[in-house]
Amino acid sequence: MTPHVPITPAEIIEEGVRCEAAGASIFHIHARNPEDESPSTEFALFEEIHRGL
Repeated sequence: MTPHVPITPAEIIEEGVRCEAAGASIFHIHARNPEDESPSTEFALFEEIHRGL
């Protein structure tokens, strides 16, 4: 995985905030398992990201 892709919910939230500050009106995410970086559909991950944004 490239080091430029946010993996953890905290990293995704940080990137979303930076995008908004730069003028973005849409922020598309793919939640990932922070332990192995695999794609995840785990509701708790999406909820944490959503609440943080």
